Amino acid sequence: MNKFLSIFKFELSRQVKNKAFIITSAILIAGAAIGGFIVSNQINQSFTNIDTEYDPNVEVHIDPEVLYVYSSDHLKEYFTMLESSKLYRIEFKDSEEDLKQAVISDGYNGFAAHDINNVTKYVANTSLMSDTSSLDHVLNEMYQMHLLKENGLNFEQIQTIQNSYVNIETINLGEDGVVGYGFVYVYNMLLYMTVVMFGGIVSSSVITEKTSKAMELLITSATSTQLVAGKVLAIGLSCILTLVSVIVSLVISVKVVMQPQVFTMIVELIGGIPYDVLLWAFFLFIFGFFSILFLFAGLSSFATKPEDANTVITPIMLLIVVIFILNMSTMNATGGLTGFMKFLSYVPIFSSFFLFTQYVMGSLTTLEIIIGIITTVGGAILLTLLAAKIYRAGTLYYGNSISLKQMFKALRNK
Repeated sequence: MNKFLSIFKFELSRQVKNKAFIITSAILIAGAAIGGFIVSNQINQSFTNIDTEYDPNVEVHIDPEVLYVYSSDHLKEYFTMLESSKLYRIEFKDSEEDLKQAVISDGYNGFAAHDINNVTKYVANTSLMSDTSSLDHVLNEMYQMHLLKENGLNFEQIQTIQNSYVNIETINLGEDGVVGYGFVYVYNMLLYMTVVMFGGIVSSSVITEKTSKAMELLITSATSTQLVAGKVLAIGLSCILTLVSVIVSLVISVKVVMQPQVFTMIVELIGGIPYDVLLWAFFLFIFGFFSILFLFAGLSSFATKPEDANTVITPIMLLIVVIFILNMSTMNATGGLTGFMKFLSYVPIFSSFFLFTQYVMGSLTTLEIIIGIITTVGGAILLTLLAAKIYRAGTLYYGNSISLKQMFKALRNK
């Protein structure tokens, strides 16, 4: 235990004094502050525009859409009624040819109504930016009104029927879907970006240590488990401190720049997240983050020079990408998770992503939560021991650049 603490303190002290780490942390903190400043200004501008443009005491005037119409006399009453809605301004034409010429010259759309269910629609253009679906809706409404009138209803009764809606009360028995989806997305992106970014720092530290021959001395004075645990926990802690500093920098920037009422609204939105969700996120993030860092450290020990870094960490990088993509797909799954996806939720590393998504989306039972906690903690312990074994095997490997095939062969022999 004393050796582990000595290694932990030494690695932590060395990491926080490392110039590259300090510069990287400073850039991230400054970037968060600048990003918060830019985003806050944009949000402020949006709310300023709303405040200055909207006045509840001023009637908003909307210019009606011009429609050219050629129809028989008995159909004109339908178009006249549409004009009473103030959404359309109807201009009747004497012939279909006059209608077409007006559409071409003026750029407005038009109808040639030969019968109530036989209408030709003339549009000014059919570019990708044009949308004439509203015209189709108008025609369908006219036809429906005609059918209702044939059954003895007048226009007032028809409008009353069309403006009648079911009184629906929505009661959410689970998590807020919109907030939940957003929180899941932020959590997964944060975990993904954190392990990719800081995993590289762990890998660089291990490779530098090995190429300087310091690892040969360390491996004889302490067990591989003590070495890899002390190093990963120390570097991981320093990375988490950096992450916290980045978040604090972002919050301060937003707090200073953003309008108070907007900032309060965001705080209330975040404050509405249940405490159990936050605790579950913290638990899975910490175990998932350190479990992946252990694998980065173990695999990086096979590198014989800095150029080998990409080769040795490729397996874990590919695995993280696959996990992230699979987990994102489960967020949009409408038919529930398959048995295979459920199984992956209890596999180390996978669980840190999958279990949180399922928990927030309300698809975890109490038993599944208990099993998830056990497998996550147990998986983290197993991954630590596995990383120590890999680390031990990697320290004994010297020579030419290693390939993935050679690396797996060395692990099997070990």
